[in-house]
Amino acid sequence: HESPNLLAAISKAGGLKDTASDEVRITTNNRTYNWFSLMSASSVRLENDYTVFVPKSDAYVYVVGASQSNGRVDFSAEEEMTLLALLGKLGGDPSSFSSDVTIIAPDGTVKNVLLDDVFRLVRHTELEPRSTVVFSDGTKRITVLGYVRNPGIYAFSPKEKTTLPDVIARAGGIPDVVRVEAILVDAGRGTDQYIVEDLKSRTEELPDLSFVYVVPVPAVSVLVLGDVRSPGQVVVDSTDTPSIVDAIAAAGGMNETAGKVTIIRGSEVISSFLAEDLGHQTLQSIQSGDLIMVSRDEERFVTVLGDVKNPGIFDISRYERVSVGLVLSLAGGLSDASSSGHAYILSDGKEQVVDISPERFTAVADKEVDRGSLVFIPPQIPRSFFVFGEVTNPGVFAYTTGINALEAIIRAGGPTQYGVMKNVVVFPGGIDADPRIVDLDSARKSGDTALEALPAGSIVYIPRSSIVNVKEILSIVGSSLSIVNSALNIAGHRLFWGP
Repeated sequence: HESPNLLAAISKAGGLKDTASDEVRITTNNRTYNWFSLMSASSVRLENDYTVFVPKSDAYVYVVGASQSNGRVDFSAEEEMTLLALLGKLGGDPSSFSSDVTIIAPDGTVKNVLLDDVFRLVRHTELEPRSTVVFSDGTKRITVLGYVRNPGIYAFSPKEKTTLPDVIARAGGIPDVVRVEAILVDAGRGTDQYIVEDLKSRTEELPDLSFVYVVPVPAVSVLVLGDVRSPGQVVVDSTDTPSIVDAIAAAGGMNETAGKVTIIRGSEVISSFLAEDLGHQTLQSIQSGDLIMVSRDEERFVTVLGDVKNPGIFDISRYERVSVGLVLSLAGGLSDASSSGHAYILSDGKEQVVDISPERFTAVADKEVDRGSLVFIPPQIPRSFFVFGEVTNPGVFAYTTGINALEAIIRAGGPTQYGVMKNVVVFPGGIDADPRIVDLDSARKSGDTALEALPAGSIVYIPRSSIVNVKEILSIVGSSLSIVNSALNIAGHRLFWGP
């Protein structure tokens, strides 16, 4: 004769467990009741075949990374859901846990907590039901970049120190501490800046995901042009303020012909001095973007080019007076090939022409030449004549004074079997001359020795037909001359066919 009610039913079921929820549900009528309200109010009457469901409490968290304690951890209704209470439930030595804890709330919110703050009661961290608490394995990953021997990301076990000196040492250390401008450290609380002298005093441990950057003293990049061994863009690395001496050394040093050094910054000349005074310019600083011009001392040299045995640039500083004869002797004299007989002397934009032919050389050998001048001896282009058409060896031949058309053809190996000697076309002196038709067949048979001598540059053409088409011959000769002249230029005007 018991009165069926909710409290009695729960009592007959052995009572609620510690992990039971505060709410009790009657599934038949889909009604939910708070357990504590049932204790203070009249009980709920139950009908026959009612079903009572007591769900498990949602006062729990999931633990990850805590060694053997991974998984779900439940809290009773009387227990506080805090991080400190969770650590008590997990048990073990508190020092065995990583100092870094990540709490992920059910809504996805992430919160990072330091256990040191929790143990010192500096921070009271409540846990939301159904949160996930992640304990790190204690490994710290610290990035070290910049002026170290082995930049990269390094992992430190919980037993390894992560002070700033230890972290830099793991990255191979600093190659040269004198070249360090600053050390930047981001440990998650903003960026701190130190100098090398601060390293010994930095004994605090860097946390996981810290970032260290060793800033080197910036290198200076300048453009060095002119009379240096390796002109171009150079980078100057110096422990002190880079100087003009460092920049020129980076460009391979100055040539012996250097005379003046000028430093240009933007559009302004910063400094200018004689090359021989470079050793006294160690305090002359430079900046990135500077232009350094090393100009040649033109007054010390004379340049000789052209038809001489040893063309080049010659130092004349030890001579009190410079003459045509001295300049040519420095260049080894005229080459074996006969020169044009003239020397062109260029100085300060002005040109002089000096006759250095054998009959005049004695008179001009003592003529003074300005320092810094360019002396050019043009080569003598050899005189020649050309034979084309139906001959055995057509081409260009060295000219001999008094040679005639018949002799020219003989020099070319004579006519082929197709050559028509009655209509030989001759261009006296070159292709611009009016062509002449010469009957060399009759002259050859009669032994005529009174044929007209050809001037240098003449062209002799033996046609294949008795009908002479001058326009067609001009086209053929023009093409042949173009090819021959190209060959002459390549060979330096010393290319001939025939004997």
